[in-house]
Amino acid sequence: MALFIFNRTKQLHLKYFIKNIALILLFSGSLFSCTKFGKNITVTGRVLNPITGEGHEGVKVVLHKGTLEIVGGKTVKTVYTGADGRFEINHAGGVMTYSVVVQYGGYDLGWDIDGSYNLQPLGITKGKKQNVDYHGVPYGNLITHAENINCSGPADSMQSRARYQFDSNYDSFGYIWREGCYNYTSPTASKVPMGYRYIETKVVRSGVTTYVYDTVFVTEQGTSYLDILY
Repeated sequence: MALFIFNRTKQLHLKYFIKNIALILLFSGSLFSCTKFGKNITVTGRVLNPITGEGHEGVKVVLHKGTLEIVGGKTVKTVYTGADGRFEINHAGGVMTYSVVVQYGGYDLGWDIDGSYNLQPLGITKGKKQNVDYHGVPYGNLITHAENINCSGPADSMQSRARYQFDSNYDSFGYIWREGCYNYTSPTASKVPMGYRYIETKVVRSGVTTYVYDTVFVTEQGTSYLDILY
């Protein structure tokens, strides 16, 4: 009987030993998978010019650890975009909140979700692969010429406002605001984003209000000219 109890005890000990080994192996496998394969933070994407569809090479993409309100808490990882503008960040994250910021040197439209741009840092969903496109355009130069070609006297007035290609609405009147027989060309070019720029000019002449609309395409790093003739 004693031998039977001894063997039974050994069997129980062996059973618990095997169970514990299995748990250890399972935990180790999960940890290995997380650190080597899962990275539990995976963000892929592309930094591109939405006008041309071309990628921006060499753009700095930074993974921050901290809240979205205090992004600069700590830089965890930095990568740079390739020739086609693509990037990938992999990191084994902890319990903190993480965010991704793209440091593009041109006119930043932000990251795109359903056709709308967001300039806030991208919040990270850990354990899920995220893909995001960042849109930004380079700058160009614009020289503006405005002239009252139908001047009736000093009481004439004009006000202009602009809308960029990716803006949903015009800004407030005041882009240009002049009176009388106005004729002026800017002596130096203004730095503006590449792409279409739409101008609405409100003209009051002899008590009658009319509107004039102009469009100019600003080229990348080139100099474009806008004529506002009213």
